[in-house]
Amino acid sequence: MIIKLIDAVSQFFNVLLTNGSPNESLSGHAFRVSSKWERVIDTLIFWEDSHCEKSHFNDVEYGKQLEPKK
Repeated sequence: MIIKLIDAVSQFFNVLLTNGSPNESLSGHAFRVSSKWERVIDTLIFWEDSHCEKSHFNDVEYGKQLEPKK
């Protein structure tokens, strides 16, 4: 549950700061648009290699889970 809350906060800040998708994390957005913020975020979250890249691909996987089943 804690992880889901952290994800929700990240998505909130993505919308607030970048007018981005509410289904995308701030870190994932930074990776997707190759912004300077990617370097800043990756530096702040130093214990996880390529945090923004991993967040982007996690966002993509979460999105696939939302697709209707055929």
